[in-house]
Amino acid sequence: MAAKTKKTKRKTVNRRKNDRHVLDVKLRNDQLRRQRTKFATGFFSVLFVVAAIILMAWRGVDWSLSEFVYRNPAFAIKEIDVTTDGYLTRETILQWAGVKPNDNLMALDLQLVKRKLERVPVVGAVSLERILPDRLRIKVAERFAVARVSMLLPHPNGKEHYTATVPLDPDGYVLVPLRRNHVTDHRVLNYAALPELKGFDESELRTSGKLANRRVLAALRLVADFRRSPMLGLINIEQIELEENRTLTVVTRKGMQVKFSSKNRFDQQLMHWRQIHDLARQAGKEISQLDLSVSNNVPLHWKDVAPVNRRSSTRPTGHGHLSNNV
Repeated sequence: MAAKTKKTKRKTVNRRKNDRHVLDVKLRNDQLRRQRTKFATGFFSVLFVVAAIILMAWRGVDWSLSEFVYRNPAFAIKEIDVTTDGYLTRETILQWAGVKPNDNLMALDLQLVKRKLERVPVVGAVSLERILPDRLRIKVAERFAVARVSMLLPHPNGKEHYTATVPLDPDGYVLVPLRRNHVTDHRVLNYAALPELKGFDESELRTSGKLANRRVLAALRLVADFRRSPMLGLINIEQIELEENRTLTVVTRKGMQVKFSSKNRFDQQLMHWRQIHDLARQAGKEISQLDLSVSNNVPLHWKDVAPVNRRSSTRPTGHGHLSNNV
């Protein structure tokens, strides 16, 4: 009987301990839940306050910039300095740039203005500078046409075609022909005086952009070197024939034909041409055909210039070879 009483007491004590443990666990869980809820509420409250402060600060800065900078009449453009290394007029550059006096200098997007100008094919490079409080400086580097290409284009009426002149710069950029009101010197619009390139597919031309045809680029390098050579001023290049074997045939305004090789340096070939030209003039002869693509024993055809008589003003055409050591 006594043993049974002891067992009953022991069970009662264990049950009380278990109940107390369960209550303690529930209490701790409730406390943790309340702490987490309190922390989350505080965190989001702080986050909301910080966001509100940032928003108000941003709106305040935006309002301040708008009122005191972007709408400030003190920053209205009063002077625009435009310089160029070519012939574009000041009005043309400002029109393409989309800039005018009284625009706000600080609100002006210089990168956008730069992109607008550089999208014009004849413009090679642009630099812009703000000079506070009311001055803008624009510098333009132009592309200059050194050769031309003639191509057939459909007429707007859809029934006929017309020949269009497409100017090219030394780097192969296709330039849109300018108008008289675009330039200060109308002589630069005389594209017919430029050497004409012939012998390549016209479909490679585009309204703007840069050509990648190696033969065209070689011909343009030849024209650029000619403009710096001692032959400049002595003859005028009428056209350049582009041939498949990396040979370029120059035809002058007087009908002289001179072959160049794009494998060799053009400046050396032009110097050799000048030497032969001087020798022919001293000998009283006129060159008809000359092949500078050959390294040694340059082939040439010439005709003597004879005094004018009733029968003929020239003697029969002859030919020969000249050493490259002339």
